Amino acid sequence: MLVLDGSGSMWRFQVDVQRLARSVVNQFSMQPGSVQVGLVEYSDAPQVLSPLTFDRGAVLSALNKYNTGGYTAISRGLEVAYDVLERGGERSAASPPTQRIIILLTDGEQSNWLGGAKRAVRTARSVRSQGVTVLGVGFNEAQAETLSSISTSPASHFSLRANVITQLEHFLSNLCTIVYSPRPPPPPASPPSPRPPSRPDL
Repeated sequence: MLVLDGSGSMWRFQVDVQRLARSVVNQFSMQPGSVQVGLVEYSDAPQVLSPLTFDRGAVLSALNKYNTGGYTAISRGLEVAYDVLERGGERSAASPPTQRIIILLTDGEQSNWLGGAKRAVRTARSVRSQGVTVLGVGFNEAQAETLSSISTSPASHFSLRANVITQLEHFLSNLCTIVYSPRPPPPPASPPSPRPPSRPDL
């Protein structure tokens, strides 16, 4: 699920958000038995722009409906995205995917009258407890600490904050690797070299 901040502060970034989202969608092999993508726009009145689907064209077309207005409500965006994941997507003869992922983009913090960052983090924790991987991606006034708390562990791998949205493009250009090939644990330490045989006393 691609979950995009649609609050009023995003109006000046609307074109950049749409371009970034298109680049993310185009990375995946969207065909039956492979990846399905859905799209949520969130504010204090979130909406589903596209349910989960194998139809890339439908998702890209839905991005044209992305608009901005209202207050930042990260928790509501997560809740709506999770509901879409729970409903599932299109049927396929292939085995259903086992990995459910939310990629959340924001330019700031959850509005205080909507519970602030604490509510956003609490909701993210609840979603993650259901086996959903959450990537928190932010820029502008988004706080690194909040993004880390929202994201799946390790946050160094699954969250990113940049000063401007264009800096996020490089990070998300490698999204498939981030999502499907998490960083492996460090290799085990090499065994100590064998000691040379002791020389006999002469």
